[in-house]
Amino acid sequence: MPNRILKESIVTSDTINELTPEEEVFFYRLLVVCDDYGRMDARPSILRAKCFPLKIDSVKEEDIKAWINKLVKVGLIKLYIGSDNKQYLQVVTWDKHQQVRAKKSKYPEPVSFLPADGLKEQANDVKLQSIDTQVQLDKEDMISNDINCYQMNAYVPENPNPNPNPNPNPNTNPNPNSNIEIYSQQDEPVDSRPQTPTPYKQIVDLYNSICISMPKVEQLTDKRKKHIRVLWTNLGRDISKIQELFERAEASDFLSGRSGKWTGCNFDWLIIYNNAVKVLEGAYDNKDSKPKSFDMLERLYREAVAEQGSGP
Repeated sequence: MPNRILKESIVTSDTINELTPEEEVFFYRLLVVCDDYGRMDARPSILRAKCFPLKIDSVKEEDIKAWINKLVKVGLIKLYIGSDNKQYLQVVTWDKHQQVRAKKSKYPEPVSFLPADGLKEQANDVKLQSIDTQVQLDKEDMISNDINCYQMNAYVPENPNPNPNPNPNPNTNPNPNSNIEIYSQQDEPVDSRPQTPTPYKQIVDLYNSICISMPKVEQLTDKRKKHIRVLWTNLGRDISKIQELFERAEASDFLSGRSGKWTGCNFDWLIIYNNAVKVLEGAYDNKDSKPKSFDMLERLYREAVAEQGSGP
């Protein structure tokens, strides 16, 4: 049974503060009934039964509609029409803050998104806003380290596929929970840049050509595409950042396995966004064992030798 985890900082979130106590409770209940991709049937009758099974007599469908539209308005969820022409909802930034265990979502991919206050009885009553199905859902990020968390249990079918989670400090024991990112919310401008197609093959080819100390990628699975898409978007669709990620990983004695302290780094670990951020920030860079004073003496010696060689 997987967990839905909330950061402690959510209690001071400006976005959450825009909700009434009832709307906030509904949002937390919604998190535990969504599938592993943050999606859920958006019909008020279904949400009422799923989120309030013991309070169904005291919660009205009109309440559900109002709460949903408020969550859309503040940017916590998006409403969309699936390929079956039915209404669904998507929790914003889900990919970034929750673990994906299932291989496939229970609900269809978005075809068109609905505007705020767009929840209707019939999807045909709504003027749709057609957008790319790879719309940027990850507009927000509240990553913080070393915080206390609260967990919410959710009855979602589990398909474990744990990723190795090394600690960059070899003197401490790796903590499997130290890199788990948790859902929260903050206000940021929506990314309005044109959606550049994700260069899956180019990214795989870069990895295979640069990270020669690590296992080679043979297949591009749907799960890998999903992580690549999130990474590509969050790194600003900049292929040079992807290249830098792989170059830093290969240069790291720890990640490449040359130090002998960890040999689990591979493509799947590197393309997880939160791992990539730490690599790019230098958390796994080799530590220079030579003091700076030695570097200076070495440079002065080389300059002196060069001057002698170029004398009259």
